[in-house]
Amino acid sequence: MDIYQRLKVKKYINAWDAVSAYGSSRMEKETLDAMRDAASAYVHIEDLREAVGREIAHMTGNEAAFVTAGTAASMLIASAVCMVRHPEPELFAKLPDSTGLRNEFIVIRERKSSVSFAIRAAGGKVVDVGLGKHVTIEDVEAAITPRTCAVVYCDTQDLSAKCPPLRRLTLLAHQHDAFMVVQASGQLPPMENLWRYTVDNGADLAIFAGGKAIRGAQQSGILVGRRALVDLMKMVVPPCTGIARTTKEGREEIISVYQALKAFLQPGQMEKRLRNMSAMRERIAQALDDTGYFKTSVLYPGPSGQTYRWLGVEVLGNVPAMALKDALLALDPGILVGAWEWHNGVTVNTLNMEPEEVPVLVAGMVSCYEKLNKGGAKA
Repeated sequence: MDIYQRLKVKKYINAWDAVSAYGSSRMEKETLDAMRDAASAYVHIEDLREAVGREIAHMTGNEAAFVTAGTAASMLIASAVCMVRHPEPELFAKLPDSTGLRNEFIVIRERKSSVSFAIRAAGGKVVDVGLGKHVTIEDVEAAITPRTCAVVYCDTQDLSAKCPPLRRLTLLAHQHDAFMVVQASGQLPPMENLWRYTVDNGADLAIFAGGKAIRGAQQSGILVGRRALVDLMKMVVPPCTGIARTTKEGREEIISVYQALKAFLQPGQMEKRLRNMSAMRERIAQALDDTGYFKTSVLYPGPSGQTYRWLGVEVLGNVPAMALKDALLALDPGILVGAWEWHNGVTVNTLNMEPEEVPVLVAGMVSCYEKLNKGGAKA
């Protein structure tokens, strides 16, 4: 009997995504072992953060790196340093009162996200440009004022098709003495994104989740970019008091990111994972198509711009996809799938699945369909 069974907490098979509500990533044994080792001794958190930051910067080819307590924490900390700009502890201590500071953030994104809340929590003002629409360089320039401190680009595959190139946006920001911050929480793989935004395209900071494809602890994030900005972060994070006090991370989480990122960047490691994901996806597609209840399609990019393939599963006949989704959740273990917008369908993502879960997922989808279809007559 495992810990969840003892606590009578229901478990799920995650065929949806690395979502926070269900624990985000599935950590590898080596990462869990490293966290256990980290918990067994005391170190000065600032020393550990500095050492891990140096290692991550070296691994990713960036000037500097900083481990945070997640992407929302990363955005809050990045917002603070973009507004204050200089090593002035009294200004950091005043936040979220940003009176007298350049505190406007131009945000370019495909859809609503938590980015705005993190910026506002730091004391910033959000200026949305072309939310979900095609954005021109003129649109961004028209939004810039003397109070603009940064342009925030929330990258997805869909957004990149609707915007000027990142390098051009970065040059525009720099022409106005503003910073370019890329929020790329779920944009791994490809691993090259860890340096593409900053080293290749000149962005000042880029933000990644530590608990999605990297498979670190859920409450972890990575900031990479300019040393001058990263060095300022120690003036706002714990043990300092202030707006980032609630974003403190433990030695275990810091070590988890370090260990997981090392594995993520190993040559051939991501390719191996993608092959395994593809094999599971093909098994699921074949099994579901053979039932006559479903019609599957490969989705690329993923719903949030992920650069690996998902499965779209159209539900045939008179069974509503949302009813099927709810029925899968009610199973034990529950099965998590996504909603396939504009289709009577669901999405299946094998990022956090194991091969032995494939037949459980297929059997669950078939049994739920047949119950909802009152006898299971084929479409």
